[in-house]
Amino acid sequence: MKYLLILTVGILCSFAYASTTNDDMFDGKSMVFENHTAGNMKLETSNYGYFRNLTFPAYAPFLMVAESGTWISAKRYRRDSLGNLLYWLAQVPSAEHDTLVTADDPLWNSGLMAATDTLTSVAIEGDTNLCELLPAYNPLAYTNPFFSVYNLQDRVLKSILGFPAPRQFSIPDPQESYCFSIPQTSAFNTPGLETLSAYYYDYCPLGTPGDRDWGCDSYHQTHIPLGLAIHRESYAWSLQGFDDFIVIKNIIYNTSDIDTLFDIAISEFVDCDIKPVSTGIEGVHNDKSGYIKGVYEFAYSMSFDAYTDTMLVCNYVGNKIIIPVINVNHHGWFWKKGQCPDDSNPRNLNPSHSTANEKYWLATGRNPNTSYFTPLRPEANDQTEWEQSNPTDTRFLNTVYGNLPTASTPNPEGRLNIAPSSNLTYYSVFFTGNSKPILKSKCLAIESFINGGMQMGDTTGLTCLPYFYEPTVELPSNFHMAWQSYTD
Repeated sequence: MKYLLILTVGILCSFAYASTTNDDMFDGKSMVFENHTAGNMKLETSNYGYFRNLTFPAYAPFLMVAESGTWISAKRYRRDSLGNLLYWLAQVPSAEHDTLVTADDPLWNSGLMAATDTLTSVAIEGDTNLCELLPAYNPLAYTNPFFSVYNLQDRVLKSILGFPAPRQFSIPDPQESYCFSIPQTSAFNTPGLETLSAYYYDYCPLGTPGDRDWGCDSYHQTHIPLGLAIHRESYAWSLQGFDDFIVIKNIIYNTSDIDTLFDIAISEFVDCDIKPVSTGIEGVHNDKSGYIKGVYEFAYSMSFDAYTDTMLVCNYVGNKIIIPVINVNHHGWFWKKGQCPDDSNPRNLNPSHSTANEKYWLATGRNPNTSYFTPLRPEANDQTEWEQSNPTDTRFLNTVYGNLPTASTPNPEGRLNIAPSSNLTYYSVFFTGNSKPILKSKCLAIESFINGGMQMGDTTGLTCLPYFYEPTVELPSNFHMAWQSYTD
């Protein structure tokens, strides 16, 4: 494939323009968003593991996804401040019997059970004002002496055909700045025409003390990090047949050099609100969510309002999670607004609910509260599709996980773990269509595309929308405009 760079042009006229990067406020948290604009799907992304305002077609006033965010769940051994493993003295720990000892304690014996925390770190959870996946330079790190130097540079970096490249990601960072989104003078190898790069963590790589979560509701949340560093790249294309989906690649790093992260679960929380942008709150209560399993395994939402459907170009949006080469279990859930799962105190030994971490149970296919949470993925073996019976202000959790230990099989094959100083790569994909058969067809094509290394193959004769760079003004009355395009 060849690439054609159209030369810069100057036109004598007055000109005003707006940047595609917004400095916005998300529920009281200052975030900088960068937009995917190359294809026919527009998506605003942040370096908080958070997405919003997916519209299709890109510049039509039709909203498909209001907000979406990453959830990462796992188990991790508990240690004291010196790094020693902690063990329960009680065979059945409880609030009354919660004594922990190390291996050098006189009360320790080889039959004691190591304390294990079941933890979840989320970008958003849909109801509370809370973020647990933050960039290195976030408001909690404002006392860092380099905050003023790197805060504005620690952002989502947009690259076209791999230029400019971000700095090479490395944990620990040999430069110790943990600001990898500073544009470099070189290009890098990426499958996307347009690539957005972001870096975020559930702990503070700069060593800032304190509870590492942010938002107005963080005061009632005890966030215990898993030690995750996440490098995200999202890809968009302007080529016919590749312009109506966005692929999000995530590399999860276990930053511990001694502890394995056990029984990982990877989830995407999605709140769709499919409607014309011009409609208000009344446009969010007429959607349904569903799931199609078998060879497809994706969750979706669709608009159920007859008036809205006649206006929308497309009224279905799907999400699929792919971990190449690894067999995983799939599940999906939905709940009403205001009934978000609780993990406000994941170490609570006497929780008021079935578990102190409802998010982990949902992420691993278990229902902690049948009054709140409804399975989205059909649980009957002979049922391949399921959809909500009544439209509502719906949201869903799409999740994948490995085989879980049981009393009879404490270490089954197929567990999804990340060893110390290792990483795991997965993909989350958003795609659209105006029927379930179209979603199914796109799902299989996208999975084949990703598993094949995102090679486009023969693109001869395919239409391409040019990618326009942001114009630059040359006073008093000129502007310069440039664009790039695939060409056959």
